[in-house]
Amino acid sequence: MMKNYLKHCLVVATPILLFMLLFGIWVEPLHGDLTRTGKWSEREYGANVTLPAVTLKESNGQTLANAWVLGDSFSDRNIWQSLVSESTAHQFKTFNYGNCIDHFINNAINDTTTNLVIIESIERDLIDRFVKMQQCQKVTSTPLTIKASVADFERPQWPLTMNILYLAKTAFNTFKSAYYPNTSFKQNRVVNTPIVGHCAKFSHLRQDRFLYYADDEHKNSWTKSDKQAAAQLVLSMQKRVQSHGKQFLFMLVPDKSTIYSACLPHLPLPNDALNMQTVLREAGVNTLDLNTTLKAQINITTDLYEPNNTHWSLAGYRLVANKLTARLGHDGAL
Repeated sequence: MMKNYLKHCLVVATPILLFMLLFGIWVEPLHGDLTRTGKWSEREYGANVTLPAVTLKESNGQTLANAWVLGDSFSDRNIWQSLVSESTAHQFKTFNYGNCIDHFINNAINDTTTNLVIIESIERDLIDRFVKMQQCQKVTSTPLTIKASVADFERPQWPLTMNILYLAKTAFNTFKSAYYPNTSFKQNRVVNTPIVGHCAKFSHLRQDRFLYYADDEHKNSWTKSDKQAAAQLVLSMQKRVQSHGKQFLFMLVPDKSTIYSACLPHLPLPNDALNMQTVLREAGVNTLDLNTTLKAQINITTDLYEPNNTHWSLAGYRLVANKLTARLGHDGAL
């Protein structure tokens, strides 16, 4: 009786496990945040381009740095900072938004070695960070500890992804997107949408489709007054820093869907069409215009943002670093 039961279980389980193994080989090992979260395959949405690696400099609380950076995940690996350090006199110390913005500004002002303050923020979080600011809890800002390493962003070839739930959902999504090629899908805050053919240079296999973070659409609800309020708050920070004889620069990182908006016919339209970069500039904020720089490259540089992720590729980081280096000049002055 027990043997028959085990035999039946084996008969049922074997083809399922075999399918999962073969499909696991086909989808390729997980690498990107969007493929992992949205349950899409690395084979179809992983980058297929090899880029020169970047040597990352060490940075921590003991680093002698003249430039303090407050940033998010676009800054916390020290990639663009390391590239800029190669061509300018600047050395960077990086903090994240776990530190209170107001205290970060105060500590940067009072630090005798600091002469440049840079605040970097992804576009989609701008209003939450600079209009809906939470009351400060911490008094001291603590810099990130970043070890010296090499960033290459190469996709792993091993180990295989054998999470049965992920593979089952990815198999379903793969067939779904093939059967409905003109339909957008949203799952777990990841959007998979059709794109206009030959609108930009991509390296991933499914060049008829595009992944982006659904939270990019938060900015569609922003009003003109929201944008102006954020710009005025950033301007007030700039004035505080400059009043102490230090330089200030704001880096607004465009969302992936913003840079490739011309490729996305199904992208929802914002309530207010005024570009946030324009609002900041017209308010008098010293900004680095990454919107114009990156949009000008979509048909020149392959994968400015990683196809399977929300972040820049190494090519994107190099473009940003070159833009900032040109702005700073070799002597490090704005």
